[in-house]
Amino acid sequence: EKLASELRASLTIEDPLFLKGLPVNYPKEKGMTKGLFEWFYFNDELAEFVIQKIPISFPVVLESSWFPNYYSVFKPSEMSDFLNRFVRPKRKMFIGSVPLEDIQKLYGRIDYYVEVPRRNAYSTIDQWWPGVLKNIDSVDVIIPAAGMASRVIAKRLWELNKKVHCLDFGSVIDAVSSFAPSRKWIKLKGHVLNRILLPEYR
Repeated sequence: EKLASELRASLTIEDPLFLKGLPVNYPKEKGMTKGLFEWFYFNDELAEFVIQKIPISFPVVLESSWFPNYYSVFKPSEMSDFLNRFVRPKRKMFIGSVPLEDIQKLYGRIDYYVEVPRRNAYSTIDQWWPGVLKNIDSVDVIIPAAGMASRVIAKRLWELNKKVHCLDFGSVIDAVSSFAPSRKWIKLKGHVLNRILLPEYR
């Protein structure tokens, strides 16, 4: 319930600088390829939850939470350009469980690494959140890869009013890591993500 409460709060943040992404657009979303990016199995329930359960009193725009996956597979040059401009040259904090050596193949040098459990990261947030706060003023970009806890991280950072970008790249990092493929698209197309790695790791 605590997780649900923080997730609901994140969806009610009203500001054009706080982008909210949910996988509720299937099968109309541009770039959706039959057999590759499959529908989110709670698609209808999630859409109903957002529309009917969240007390949103303003027009809301839900961005695609899949755009990093699409661009990494279908438009790798654009994705590489984005990483080269807005991520790789910046001071960065990574919050997740992927090994540091794998993360740096994609994002470049990671200045601060906050380790969280591979599953159910939110259940231990009181233990690892102080590690985020400790170095938050020393970075420009925070990259969460903690499942649903990533949304909570974004909400909490917003509430702190820190001048930092929080970028959730979803399962892209899993596709370039040594972890077993976690999604169908990784099993089928994960190998093409070598094109967006730093040149020394291709």
